[in-house]
Amino acid sequence: MEGALSIVEELNVPLYYKRVLKEFLTRLQSFINDIECIALVGSITRGEDFIDRWSDIDVLVVTRNKEAINAIKNIAEQLNNKYPKTRKNSGILSLWIDDKDDVLKWLGLGCEYYNVMKNFILLYGNDIRIKLQEPSKEELKRTFRYMVREARKHLPKFKEKEVLDHIDTLTLASYLYPLMRFYLCMHGYPTASRKEMIEILRRGEIKTSLSDNEVEALIAVLEDLLARRRRLIPELNKIVIEAVEKIINEIDEYSKQ
Repeated sequence: MEGALSIVEELNVPLYYKRVLKEFLTRLQSFINDIECIALVGSITRGEDFIDRWSDIDVLVVTRNKEAINAIKNIAEQLNNKYPKTRKNSGILSLWIDDKDDVLKWLGLGCEYYNVMKNFILLYGNDIRIKLQEPSKEELKRTFRYMVREARKHLPKFKEKEVLDHIDTLTLASYLYPLMRFYLCMHGYPTASRKEMIEILRRGEIKTSLSDNEVEALIAVLEDLLARRRRLIPELNKIVIEAVEKIINEIDEYSKQ
């Protein structure tokens, strides 16, 4: 585990995050013989995409031991209760842990495959990526259909005038960002960071049904996310939600082709 702690020390993230991660890894020592892989994934691996006190730490742990799974989940829960939550109101540790075969299955789905292949820091054990298979086009489309269903569940509440008049751009961004990941994956950019999303939209690199005004509104919200800027602009909210509805419909149409 010393090697893992050394890697954490070299991460370009605030000390606060390193402290949480080191404590988590130290407490995993009791189960180390049952663990095949410990890795960092997500924004903590991407540097420019990591936002202090907003981003969480995505940790992948692979083991076949069901008792170890439950114990490690408890450790993560204890640390999330011990340390303040991130500003998006989630625990600072986001744990991906499961039986090895299940991990290989869901890591190979949708955009996750491409993001894990690119954004992965091995802390301990074997590089699980060598056993992943690129999803087929039909498998990708199944995950797109799932995202469409989930996005449509929440869309009605965002369309309410009371919500549009009072929601801030950071809260709106937390709904928008996962959808944008799938949207850009559909257009051939499966691993775009938040900053890259903005540049792709700004340069007009994707064919879209969105108006120029809607594209600029999306850029504004994504820029607020990067800058941790919480603004309340009802008219901007309205335009973004109109754009989101078009994006959901585009993803839906693509998934049915």
